[in-house]
Amino acid sequence: MLAATHMLAGATVYGLTHRNKLISLPLAFASHFGLDRVHHYDLNMTKNVLIGIPIILFVFYLGWKMKDVFIVIAAFLGMLPDLISILGISPSFHRIHMQLHFEPYYPLPLYLLAVEAVLAVFLIGYLYWRGVRS
Repeated sequence: MLAATHMLAGATVYGLTHRNKLISLPLAFASHFGLDRVHHYDLNMTKNVLIGIPIILFVFYLGWKMKDVFIVIAAFLGMLPDLISILGISPSFHRIHMQLHFEPYYPLPLYLLAVEAVLAVFLIGYLYWRGVRS
């Protein structure tokens, strides 16, 4: 799954549970593993970065607009498991991460990209609506 989708999910979890940061931030981190159970494409690093940069800027904008740095932290926590795995920080964590990941089969149906795109648009819409209202 795109790091951007994980970031949006982490920020959305925070948006829904922000009144209790002791719960919202761990849930933002845990949202990663829930999304990884859904069948999805894993794009290469270049495509992840190209798609991720506008999402990162959007999340920073929301943090500024809402005057709440925790939404940025929650977004980072949503994609942190992939970062830990990619950087090879903990082989044990990587093994656990991959055990919780869905079992890929090939070829993956193309509609999975559309499902992820619709999810991302929905999360962006929710976060924007929430940011505008605050």
